[in-house]
Amino acid sequence: MPPLLVDPVMRWFDRLHHECGQESLRRLTEHGSSMLVRLVACSEFAGSAIIRDWTWFAAELESGRILQVPGRESLTASLRDMLGLVPDPSSVKRALREFRNRQMLAIFWRDLSDACDLAQTIASLSDLADVLIECTSNHVRAGLV
Repeated sequence: MPPLLVDPVMRWFDRLHHECGQESLRRLTEHGSSMLVRLVACSEFAGSAIIRDWTWFAAELESGRILQVPGRESLTASLRDMLGLVPDPSSVKRALREFRNRQMLAIFWRDLSDACDLAQTIASLSDLADVLIECTSNHVRAGLV
């Protein structure tokens, strides 16, 4: 790894250890730590999002679900379920961000691990955007009606 990338990646691992605990580092060594280094080196967003949502990320990584490309219907159902659990209108933006961040992490992971090709990555990004717009519009419309 180029020397300029080593320091930020090491700081990220220190932050992960500090915020998520020693167990998080052990779990990483069992499930793709070299891929994680690549992801964190390529994207500061991804590194921060992983730490913020470590429990979800670790579960997706350990189960292998992170490598599965969800269809548009599956994304729509997941987002509708998530929005259905939102307790109040002020929490909708947070839920949308969480959903988007999780899906973006999965897309990045699949792309960097060569689990899908460029066409699949672009299709996943497009599906995610379409689903976010559609579900958000429907949710807002239902609230107004």
